[in-house]
Amino acid sequence: MSGLTFDHCNYGWTSVVELIVVGATSTPTSEDAASQAAELAKALGARLHVVSVVTQRDTTQIHGGGESWVHTSRDEAQQRMSTLRVALGDGFELTTGLVEGSDPAKALCSDAERLGADLIVVGSVRTQGSGRVLGSVATDVIRRAPCSVLVAKTA
Repeated sequence: MSGLTFDHCNYGWTSVVELIVVGATSTPTSEDAASQAAELAKALGARLHVVSVVTQRDTTQIHGGGESWVHTSRDEAQQRMSTLRVALGDGFELTTGLVEGSDPAKALCSDAERLGADLIVVGSVRTQGSGRVLGSVATDVIRRAPCSVLVAKTA
């Protein structure tokens, strides 16, 4: 069995992280979250699956908490995935996928469920006042996720 096992003796259960899913966009927040997900995958010996949400409509984009999650075309999303694959480096198994949809949180969670993911990584996107506030996509992922969610602290 691959992945790192955490034994929680006091609670009598074991948790294994074998597959991590992270969403990919063109924003620094997304890139930071993907980078942190890659480092975690390396440390745990887990696989990383990077998901990009695409829509058939050329002009439609979903914005949530200052971040656009829906790409305007498949070609743009494919290019972004290729660039990200190079940026994340080696040392772990990396797969990518395109998911069609207009709701990025729903698409990300559905793909994570379909793949049997153990963890979804999302970035925190903005600050408001003196405290951090999650963007709407991250909040929706937390509510809908079929597995644990890690909110990566991003710039």
